[in-house]
Amino acid sequence: MKLAKLGHWERLLQAVICRRNFGNLASTFNKQLSRIPAVSPKLSKGLFGIPELASSEGFIALEERVKCDTDDLVAESVDNGRQRKMVEVFDELSDTLCQVADLAEFVRIAHPDRKFSEAAENACININALVERLNTNVELYTSLRRATEESDVAPLTSVDEHVSKLFLFDFEQSGIHLPENLRESIVGLNDRILRLGQRFAMNSHEPRRVPKHLLPPYLANNFPSHGNNVVISSFHADSSNEQAREAAYKLYLYPDKSQEEILDELLLARYELANLCGYPTFADRTLKNSIAGSPGLVKDFLDVLKIELERRALEEYDVMRHLKKKDVGARDELYCWDPPYLTAILKKQIQGLKSSDFAPYFSIGNCMEGLNLIFQALFDITLEPCVLEEGESWHSDVHKIAVVHAQEGLLGYIYCDFFERHGKPHQDCHFTIVGGRMLSNGNYQNPVVVLMLNLPAPSWRKPSLLTPSMVENLFHEMGHAMHSMLARTTY
Repeated sequence: MKLAKLGHWERLLQAVICRRNFGNLASTFNKQLSRIPAVSPKLSKGLFGIPELASSEGFIALEERVKCDTDDLVAESVDNGRQRKMVEVFDELSDTLCQVADLAEFVRIAHPDRKFSEAAENACININALVERLNTNVELYTSLRRATEESDVAPLTSVDEHVSKLFLFDFEQSGIHLPENLRESIVGLNDRILRLGQRFAMNSHEPRRVPKHLLPPYLANNFPSHGNNVVISSFHADSSNEQAREAAYKLYLYPDKSQEEILDELLLARYELANLCGYPTFADRTLKNSIAGSPGLVKDFLDVLKIELERRALEEYDVMRHLKKKDVGARDELYCWDPPYLTAILKKQIQGLKSSDFAPYFSIGNCMEGLNLIFQALFDITLEPCVLEEGESWHSDVHKIAVVHAQEGLLGYIYCDFFERHGKPHQDCHFTIVGGRMLSNGNYQNPVVVLMLNLPAPSWRKPSLLTPSMVENLFHEMGHAMHSMLARTTY
């Protein structure tokens, strides 16, 4: 096929796959990972370039600064001589809180150093408690409501009005209309819900450890071991051994009494909170003013979806059942641990290729260069690797890239934590560390985000090679990052 006969996007795709001499992105992401020794706090520039976070104790300093800045902004909000629009003051107040809360939430989940993760967890809890106290501050609510519904120091734009109403809704969600004793109860319940939710989520990602002697050798040999235990950290959905898939599924999801107790407490606290705020259920409280609308609408949507998908689901069920009986040579009844494995086989049969057959064309460096070509074509934007300062990242695997527009210059930074490692959460997601917003001096606060994936790490023999599903996931998460970079919202 000649390039001249291809459309724009086909030419771009062929350029990505066939290009041999890529630039800095490919060499940065394809090189073997180096193990950098721990940085002394005296030499560290601080996590994300924040000087206070040269050590875990810096979270305490950040909390104190937030409390002082918050006091000043609350005083400005209720001052009759206020010079700025109320929505501008509230947006700065929100940003002040979020810059520590969002940062702490990420560090709590992702930092391998227990001291950092524990300090971050404490910061999350303390900042959340501060937010809930602000959301039950009647004087603050009254000032915002007056500025929104009556008049402010300057005329409000439609965006100003919309954002102001969102802030008002946050107050109303927290029971601002209730007596003081009930508002205090809401603050306590929110704190309890946060703590229980964090504990439940953290425990959910813990691998299961099973004494080796409880499993027959032919099963135990399918899983990694640690000491006298077999360690099961996933469903092992790609295993060709049905008994291994079954064992992994049942053991990984085996009922955990302590988790059930935490979940019961969490659900009860959510229900109490919803009732105090005037809602019949926590779902009603959560979904109000959202695109989903109400629990009833969500149920109606799911019911329609079930009806529309049932026929296709049954057809696929029959195909997988037939495959299991004919090709795998097993009983044809399908179990929960079967569909992912059988789906992979069917894809291979339909495509004539395994996912791994595509991998040599999709090194992580190749994919990053491809994304760069796409962003250049669509937005006139380039991705440029940056040199990390001492102590700026939480692990030596992390890469930092700048997002640069041809005319507007730097738009923000993306920290890429792409490679799997021991102790890293098995979740692919996007974290906002700093949100983009217009500052009072007319400058724009550029966003900072983290993309976390679990791709195979590169080695001295070969770069990280991605399957089609990994490529799809990379592009999906990068879409979230580019949304953060390109939104350029006022608030």
